Amino acid sequence: MAPIPQSEVSDAFPEVQQDIARLAASPEIRSGYNWFRGQEPQLAHWQLEMARIAAPPFGEAARGAWLAERFQELGLDDVHTDDVGNIFGVHPGFGRRYVALSAHIDTVFPAGTPLNVRQQGTRLYGPGVSDNGAGVTAMLAIAAVLRAVRIRHALPLVFIGNVGEEGEGDLRGMRHIFSAPRWKDSIAHILVLDGAGSDTIVAEALGSRRFEVIVRGPGGHSWSDFGTPNPIVVLSRAIHAFSETQVPATPKKTPFLNRRACEWISAPRRHRKWYVLSELCALLSTVPSRTKPAPRKPDRLRAGPLE
Repeated sequence: MAPIPQSEVSDAFPEVQQDIARLAASPEIRSGYNWFRGQEPQLAHWQLEMARIAAPPFGEAARGAWLAERFQELGLDDVHTDDVGNIFGVHPGFGRRYVALSAHIDTVFPAGTPLNVRQQGTRLYGPGVSDNGAGVTAMLAIAAVLRAVRIRHALPLVFIGNVGEEGEGDLRGMRHIFSAPRWKDSIAHILVLDGAGSDTIVAEALGSRRFEVIVRGPGGHSWSDFGTPNPIVVLSRAIHAFSETQVPATPKKTPFLNRRACEWISAPRRHRKWYVLSELCALLSTVPSRTKPAPRKPDRLRAGPLE
């Protein structure tokens, strides 16, 4: 999740901002904030420890097991992992519907990426420390402060470490949650913790859709089969046409091409061996489509420390 410049912050939803100010002034919340200050070393330890566990797309199991252990240590109920790898823990309340707090546990970094995770002074460095080590740590901090300060809440809370948020994961974790009979109608509200920033709350945002396009052809030798339609040429023309897509300024839309899709462009030879055309992939990956920022931005709320 990209940081949001301060210039994009609006004063929308004044009634919500009033609720935030009222909650921030409550003794329970102030006690919780003071507790956070005293727990910074523990929170940094969690963030570093988790970031040292690789979690590439479709390879989040080890990090999920680590998160389940933390949920159990924090006293959450019904800690379990679902069929796709999402991790759940429940903090009980009095209603039948839940408020969900969720942070994705996968990273954009592929398997084998060196994880030189470290702390220098007050800064943390390493792949995935921010996205989404910061979000998962914030989720753990909320679960911990509820136990330490005993903050009251009406609805039960379900803490979720979701998988498959990045790239080719195609939001598979969240899609599974909201298609599961247990959760699809029982989650009343959801708070997603993502990215490194702590100064904004996105109250409204556009969704995204991903499409897989497969172009097949006979392939062949560049000399003896010259003239045979080449699916790579067809696909390159399609990518160029896509990059010229015109979209309306409002609401803002940003069509884009996934570089990983290019990495799978291959040409089958007649002896059935496959050769990845890395040079073409590198070329095609430089043609993402970008749109100019729209005059109107999604509404956002300003959030800050609970002084």
